[in-house]
Amino acid sequence: MRHFAVSWSKFLLLLLLPGCLATLGHAQNQTQPALATPRINQAIDESLLVTLKGSVHPLATKAADQGMAPDSLELGRTILMLKGSSTQQAALNKLVDDQLNSRSPNYHAWLTPQQFGAQFGAAPQDIQKITQWLTSHGFQVEAPMAGHNLIVFSGTHAQLKAAFHTEIHTYMVNGTSYLANATDPQIPAALASVVSGFSSLNNFPRYAQHSKPQLIRHSKSSWEIAPGTGKTQPQFTGTLQGQTVYALAPYDLATIYNVKPLWNAGIDGTGQTIAIVSDSNINPADDDYFRATFGLPAKKLNVINYGPDPGKNIDEDEASLDVQWAGAVAKNATIDLVVAGNTATSGGIDGAAAYIINNQLATILNVSYGACELRLGTAGNQYYNQIWEQAAAQGITVLAAAGDSGSASCDQNQPYATSGLRVSGIASTPYNVAVGGTDFHSTFVDPAKYWNATNDPVTLASVKSYLPESTWNDSCANPDILTALQNNGSTDATTEALCNDINEQANFLTTAGGSGGVSNCAIAGSDPSVPCASGYPKPSWQSGVAGIPSDGVRDLPDISLMAGNGLWGSLYVYCQSDVDPGGVCDVNNALQGAGGTSFASPVFAGILALVQQKTNAQQGNVNYVLYKLAAAQYASSSAASCASDSAVAGNSCIFYDITDGTIAVPCYNGSPNCTPAVAGDTIGILPGYNTGVGYDVATGLGSVNAYNLVQGWSSATATFLPTTTTIAATNSSTVAYGSNLSVNVSVAPVAPATGSPSGDVGITSNSATPSSISVAEGTLSNGHGTIQAALLPVGTYQLFATYAGDATFAPSHSTGLTVTITKTSISAALTATRKSVLPGQKVTFSVSATGVTNGIVPTGTIIFTNSTTGVTLGSGNLASSIALVTVSASQLQLGANTITASYSGDANYSPSTIPSLTIDLTGSFVTTINPASLTLSPNGTGSAVVTVTPSSTVLAQNSLTFTCPATMPAGIACSFSPAVVGSTGAVTSTLTLQLAAPLSTKPISVAEVRSLHRGWIGAGFTGGMAGLMLLLLPRRRRLPLLSLSMILFSALLITVGCSGGSGAAGSGQKTPPPPALIATTTTLAVTPTTPALGTPAVFTAKVAPGSGSGSPSGTITFSEGSTSLGTATLASGSASFTTSSLPVGSQTITAAYGGDATYSGSSSAASTLDVAFNGTIAVTASDSVGDQSSANLSVTVK
Repeated sequence: MRHFAVSWSKFLLLLLLPGCLATLGHAQNQTQPALATPRINQAIDESLLVTLKGSVHPLATKAADQGMAPDSLELGRTILMLKGSSTQQAALNKLVDDQLNSRSPNYHAWLTPQQFGAQFGAAPQDIQKITQWLTSHGFQVEAPMAGHNLIVFSGTHAQLKAAFHTEIHTYMVNGTSYLANATDPQIPAALASVVSGFSSLNNFPRYAQHSKPQLIRHSKSSWEIAPGTGKTQPQFTGTLQGQTVYALAPYDLATIYNVKPLWNAGIDGTGQTIAIVSDSNINPADDDYFRATFGLPAKKLNVINYGPDPGKNIDEDEASLDVQWAGAVAKNATIDLVVAGNTATSGGIDGAAAYIINNQLATILNVSYGACELRLGTAGNQYYNQIWEQAAAQGITVLAAAGDSGSASCDQNQPYATSGLRVSGIASTPYNVAVGGTDFHSTFVDPAKYWNATNDPVTLASVKSYLPESTWNDSCANPDILTALQNNGSTDATTEALCNDINEQANFLTTAGGSGGVSNCAIAGSDPSVPCASGYPKPSWQSGVAGIPSDGVRDLPDISLMAGNGLWGSLYVYCQSDVDPGGVCDVNNALQGAGGTSFASPVFAGILALVQQKTNAQQGNVNYVLYKLAAAQYASSSAASCASDSAVAGNSCIFYDITDGTIAVPCYNGSPNCTPAVAGDTIGILPGYNTGVGYDVATGLGSVNAYNLVQGWSSATATFLPTTTTIAATNSSTVAYGSNLSVNVSVAPVAPATGSPSGDVGITSNSATPSSISVAEGTLSNGHGTIQAALLPVGTYQLFATYAGDATFAPSHSTGLTVTITKTSISAALTATRKSVLPGQKVTFSVSATGVTNGIVPTGTIIFTNSTTGVTLGSGNLASSIALVTVSASQLQLGANTITASYSGDANYSPSTIPSLTIDLTGSFVTTINPASLTLSPNGTGSAVVTVTPSSTVLAQNSLTFTCPATMPAGIACSFSPAVVGSTGAVTSTLTLQLAAPLSTKPISVAEVRSLHRGWIGAGFTGGMAGLMLLLLPRRRRLPLLSLSMILFSALLITVGCSGGSGAAGSGQKTPPPPALIATTTTLAVTPTTPALGTPAVFTAKVAPGSGSGSPSGTITFSEGSTSLGTATLASGSASFTTSSLPVGSQTITAAYGGDATYSGSSSAASTLDVAFNGTIAVTASDSVGDQSSANLSVTVK
């Protein structure tokens, strides 16, 4: 069963009152009805079609096709199914579970058909549109059914072809002609959101679930086969005394299943109504005779025709036995036989069932017909799932015969199975009780132990007590049959050998027997090679009982009762005068005798009518209660005493556990699921299913002790299977506030219980934050759920998972999961009321802070700072997510100001810096320069016009002062012309830039760094200057001074020439000549070759000897032209020098090596580099009151 979200309030009680798990549901709010909304929202376009898949009957094959039916064929009742939205379906699934959950406020809150239609059916507007579309094609449409999920119409084959784009063909199958659609129908796409398909578009039969009847009679003191009637089953030995049978009369059944104490207590069905689904009418007098013959009160029978009365047909015997045996148990209940005829496109039982439900004719509905899931197809299975769920929501208990073909429900009335393991789709939904069949093998084993030799004269009953049951299985696959034949001398060693024994095939090669198995074809496959896609998921209530398969799908039957047809000597008796000799029922001449789940199902319907009378309440889908009761019994220490083979009189058992037999049947070699054990055998045995302890798919929970069932029914409302709940983080248990924390929750039944709990799980916390107690909720799927816990408060604490329970399983509470929720960041934006501010104005800065969506609103303080000046402008507290501060222009710097805001953080949000903004403080005037850039050459000039435009006041030229920066690039001079006021009030002045050459820092002359010959230079200079002065004297004074000058100059030359000596010259000794110096080569590298003015240039000189391998030492002098730039000392023959003071322009750089004691000096070749200047000069205009405005001028010097 699917599970969906619920109201969160039901979890609160767990938090308030520890130990209140059992009363959790009372904290819920009752489901509030939501009206269906229209879903057909576009025009119906006949050219845009959608295919309704899964609507072709698998027997409608090309091989069987006899051609298209005539256009004039009358379709008769045709049922179009409507579907609710996914939201409606989820709500409906939850409601039908809550209605059987005694903790839910919706417990037993059954809907009327009208309420169902309003909440879960199609909207009236959509029904009207579909009806109009159908009538536009000529169909006759019935008034809408109350449930708003079906539209019934009729028409012709020609109209069907035109509207639904499919054809009806005739098919010949096993010698019988049938009508069926050849392809899946199509509908306009506009209708696809509401229309789901047809109940069927064929007349392949739904089979009555009873064996072929035989005539029996009461002779003297016992029952026997009527003279001249061929027996349907053989006799094994003389134990049954020839033709003697042990037929079940109503009081026999009342004794076997312990109904009589209920009758004696007045629990006899009074006030209850059972509706019987039929496609044939009956002779009501037959019911009268049956009741009078077997000591029952007068009938309370209503025959209701849905549509034209089809009269009595081949299914009259089914209708008769259903009516008679439902009333044989609930002997004072009203029986409504609802009859609807078969049509070319639908089974009569389809319409009869829908009519009962949509008119709420009864609280118990019995259907004794079957059709396997495979043959119903997706559409047919969906139809029964849909109407049975509607019945459950309305509190109607649906009983369906599980079938009469063992584990092969597609092969009823066949000698062997050819379609594999199958179940009836009418009985396999999660919303009905599937009733299987048992037999009294014990009658054959020891009839005297269980049967009196004579019948009661009033009731014709003869059984002594409950007698052990086995599976009903008439086939050669039944080991009990093999044993009986072996006792009679058969040499067959196995059931497969028996099935292949041609001497026994006429008697035992059959599929007759009670059905069961697993749902595997509720949804058809995509193509014939894969006929089945899946079955119904296992409903939550089918759990808690040992033996339930862990197969994930719906298993059936749920319950089983006597269904034998005389194999072991016992069968049911009923009256159908039409086939009796003379046309009348006569107990002493001929009545009908038969078996099948068609008897077991109405019998159990009668028992449930006694439950309803006792509890004075409708019960809906009683499987919720049956499985709870079974779980309690089979888990008890006395479970073994309830085995059918050992149960004694006066027991307390509700269920009799049937552990004898199988429902396996013969199958044809090579057919699905059929592999004979012996190679070469034509007939094999299907591999399912055997009985076992507890639940089994042969007999379900077993048969019942009606008295104990009725008396113990109410105990199930307070009985829930215990569970355990666990919680774990899906990924990390640490997340930031506002991020979802994913947790996995698992709920499991406590052993020995089994199954998958369904329903709702809530996540709670023990956080100190009150609003965080309830943090999330989710719905289980197969006992598991992944839940996203959102908006958990900051901190470290524990989360707990609380399972609310469902109609089967009890609530439970997990241990804690420790989680850590860290602070998160806000999303914030800084804005200003204006982008530009004038002196005297104010500006307001605001921060809008946003926290986690739907989370706590951020609080705390915002601090505003002018990062341009470093001044804090103010702070504001967040109020309604906004913080403000207002500042004046005096707090800003002229020009651009970068404003920042910082957040202090709070309990949920971490401190953060908010993206800044820029605001301009504009002066009383604005300064511009035209052109905005100048290019100067060495010794050149450039001009630009500086314009000052007032912002609001009139300027006077004599109030303005124009200036360039106090520190200008070396060599650039700045000057302004007198200011002039223009006609617009703007003041202009011409700026002139003068470039001196070179543009650099102070250079160093070569004379200042050379030392080797400076003495000689000084002497020459001195002498030259003296000679020049003499020439300027009068002639008469030149001669004395000239003589004196020559003496002094000679002395100077001697002094200078000897000043560098070692003193040896004065000793008179001869100086030896110095050794010859080794020549050198000097190279120069310049990096970069195009530096910008003021940026470093690196000169690297390398000196290599002309010969030898030595390394010159000494000093390198780097020069620009004749100007020395600096010196560097050689190291390993290399020296580098860096300077940033080169002037603008092309420069010639050389490196001169001065030599040392070993190596002679040398000079490099000249290297050229080009120095450029690119810069910006800020020109400022200031007025007399201190306002300023600046503009930048770009200057390039080349």
